[in-house]
Amino acid sequence: MNNIELPFPIGTYLITEDEMKHIDKVEKYVINQKGMFVVLTYDAISDPRTSQMISIEKLKESWKIVSEDDPFFKQLKSKKYVKKII
Repeated sequence: MNNIELPFPIGTYLITEDEMKHIDKVEKYVINQKGMFVVLTYDAISDPRTSQMISIEKLKESWKIVSEDDPFFKQLKSKKYVKKII
């Protein structure tokens, strides 16, 4: 049996290395003939939407873990977001 090491556990909150103003969340990993991929929830706190499959290499290069104690994370969690219907 082969063990696979995941870069981040499912449910982990991430922020991009360029520190864009949103937080993403690891939803699941997908393994297929082309390799292993991750699916994220983009803007997991303010405007959640599902990503396309992202390569593990890109994930490791572009995202890092954000702590729930991080001031930016706390700020987002404390805000109330309302979507306008046009």
